[in-house]
Amino acid sequence: MTPQRIATNPSTLPQSSGSLYLGLMSGTSLDGVDAALVEFTKNLPRVVATAHTPFPPSLRERLADITRRHWQGSMEALLKLDHDLAIVLADMAQEIIASQPKRSVAAIGSHGQTVFHAPSEPIWNTWQLGDPSVIAYRTGVTTVADFRRADLAAGGQGAPLTPAFHSQVFASPHPTAVVNLGGIANITVLPVSPEQPILGFDSGPANTLLDQWIFRHQSQPYDRDGHWGASGRVDPSSLQRLLQDAYFHTPLPKSTGTDYFNLDWLKHRLGDRIATLKPADLQATLTELTAITVTEAMQKLPMNVTRVVLCGGGAHNTFLCTRIESLLPEGTELIHSSLLGIDPDFVEAIAFAWLAKRRIENIAIDLRSITGAKQAMVLGAIYPGQETSCS
Repeated sequence: MTPQRIATNPSTLPQSSGSLYLGLMSGTSLDGVDAALVEFTKNLPRVVATAHTPFPPSLRERLADITRRHWQGSMEALLKLDHDLAIVLADMAQEIIASQPKRSVAAIGSHGQTVFHAPSEPIWNTWQLGDPSVIAYRTGVTTVADFRRADLAAGGQGAPLTPAFHSQVFASPHPTAVVNLGGIANITVLPVSPEQPILGFDSGPANTLLDQWIFRHQSQPYDRDGHWGASGRVDPSSLQRLLQDAYFHTPLPKSTGTDYFNLDWLKHRLGDRIATLKPADLQATLTELTAITVTEAMQKLPMNVTRVVLCGGGAHNTFLCTRIESLLPEGTELIHSSLLGIDPDFVEAIAFAWLAKRRIENIAIDLRSITGAKQAMVLGAIYPGQETSCS
């Protein structure tokens, strides 16, 4: 599969002796795969190239279907999806690696597609599809995957994992929150003092409900700039029903996924009311839900955040960003990660390139204050690359 675009960063064109790491991110928004080819200097990233591949509609539908908590599909369908997604990931990796023929890639970090995430009793497990053995074989490059379960084994939530990376690239003399608006919204809190712990958690849905709702009613993959949501009116009664969900009031650490926040959840919370609302009004209500849960979560933190950095696909939703800004305390600075030199669309892909590097170097990552793990853990499983004639 040919990526929709491969963008090369001109500032990194001069050759360097440093190894490259490729991060692949298939997020909860189900829009496709983001890839970032990165060189690291003292743990700081220099992005060499980026690419995005949208999922074929049939693959996206299968992934969306399988994330439903009460999915009734067969084991054969699940295993085929695991393989088919791996082919997409491997093909994309091959394309972006080929764009830099004179540079070696030390490892690929593949997050995979989360289809189930239950970090508590009685299940205490998480599952990401996209067979890393296939990626390693087809590319010939050592692949690191299955990043979450080592943290779960240590008693953690297994997510979010990116706050450790955020602390490397978004540190500031001001108390900062990094808000990633993917399918799920997750927040990293970076204190000024190194003696204070970094916090990170999922606050709730971001793009996932917005994307699913507009796709159902307008066959569009996402609400461009939030125009459709902005055309509606928030329904206060429905909003209150949604805000009553127990997850929003669960103390830290916590994490969630699209197997919980989906259209089945929406129907369960709203009941018959969902059929009486104008679709655009519900889109406006879902936008407000994200804005409120993100900002209220920050206001419950043990420190006053004075700067908020937005990243993820939702950073392009002008309506959502405006609503978030309006609910922040006066004087809080709101900026996009692009102003700090990192494209908001590729923050997570870069993070998984960084996580792959840490795994190859066998360096543990301390997520105790973020996920609740009992100790720092080396994250990810290694699938060695092999020379192959596969194409």
